[in-house]
Amino acid sequence: MDYDKSGRIRNGFTSFWLILCLVYHLLSLVMYLFRAWMGTGGIVNFLVPLSITLRYGILLLSSAVLVVVSVIGIIFILRWKMIGFILWMGSSIVNIFLGMMRGERLNIIAIAAGIVVMLIVINLRKNEKSTFDQLE
Repeated sequence: MDYDKSGRIRNGFTSFWLILCLVYHLLSLVMYLFRAWMGTGGIVNFLVPLSITLRYGILLLSSAVLVVVSVIGIIFILRWKMIGFILWMGSSIVNIFLGMMRGERLNIIAIAAGIVVMLIVINLRKNEKSTFDQLE
């Protein structure tokens, strides 16, 4: 995974980070789906009006869709495609706005930190080449 047949080479830590991000996003997908199920009728909460729980559930399901887009983006990055980076970055930015709508400050900080770390890691160099420079 650190290199391909055309001579592109990736820093080993970058490959590790991308795989770690893939696992994290898959776990996040499970969490979003579970929270959406719990908030929209999995366990009925009689103290919160249905319109609020449905809105929250729709926001969580939207985040789940964006996580799927992020997973696809990471897979494309692993396959040396620039569209993967664009998909991942776009879905992360939109997910920040959804986090603001849900009022989840910690989630917003985590996503923003993830963007910064990904930008740093994807620009790590091996043999004077970074992964970002080699995406096509």
